[in-house]
Amino acid sequence: MKTFFKVLASIIGICAIIFVAILFMTSGITKVTDKFFSSVKANDYDTAYTYLANDFKKNITKEKLKEYLTQHSLNHYKTARWNSRSIRNGRGKLVGSITTNEGSVIPLLLSFIKEDDQWKIYSIERESSGMIIKKVQTKTNLPSEDEQVKLVSESMHIFAMAVKEQDMSILHKGVSNLWRKQNTVEQFEGHFKGFYQLKGGLLVLDKMSPRFSEKASINSDGLLILKGSYMSKPGQVNFAYKYVHEGLSWKLLGININIEKAL
Repeated sequence: MKTFFKVLASIIGICAIIFVAILFMTSGITKVTDKFFSSVKANDYDTAYTYLANDFKKNITKEKLKEYLTQHSLNHYKTARWNSRSIRNGRGKLVGSITTNEGSVIPLLLSFIKEDDQWKIYSIERESSGMIIKKVQTKTNLPSEDEQVKLVSESMHIFAMAVKEQDMSILHKGVSNLWRKQNTVEQFEGHFKGFYQLKGGLLVLDKMSPRFSEKASINSDGLLILKGSYMSKPGQVNFAYKYVHEGLSWKLLGININIEKAL
């Protein structure tokens, strides 16, 4: 029995050490978060803006940031509680909730990236299903079906316009900052110039709604995957899109389109 308690004490001790180590390693992202929301609470958006990653800033102005945070009552920040915190390969994540001065509990997921050896907020996501949550998920929440349709429709329209104008800079401007860093306009041209023969044919899809062939999912890299098709005459356009959460919304990171019959 004494041996059992010694082993148990050792296990508890190891767990405590691990817990303290995690708190220490993730203290950088929690400090940035506290400073960010404290600045927001003080209505100091100039300072709050400095805690955002460069890619985040490219997607939103100070005015839009203020509008979003005010709309979701995040400007009334009082305390924060993080149920899950992690750091891996220069990226960080906090999952938990913010308690406001009015007592509301707002579930949040924040991601971080290191820039010039400083942690910066890469994205902020508020759970859409109410102010109080019983269980906070550890993964990014899926957008609603209406939001999925909107994402696909917007992505297809941008692609169709780029094909019609035979100018992939149109698509390049409409994708995520991450994808733009990985590929130039010239590389986009190389990938998609085969669609130029369709001219403006894909624009007919603007009047249609996509049909999803699989349930939306978020993979192990945190990317949103949407797959489906448009049933057009005389052909079927199949699509598979990847999105990354940048700033306050999903941004296009990958496209796979094939047409079973030419439009």
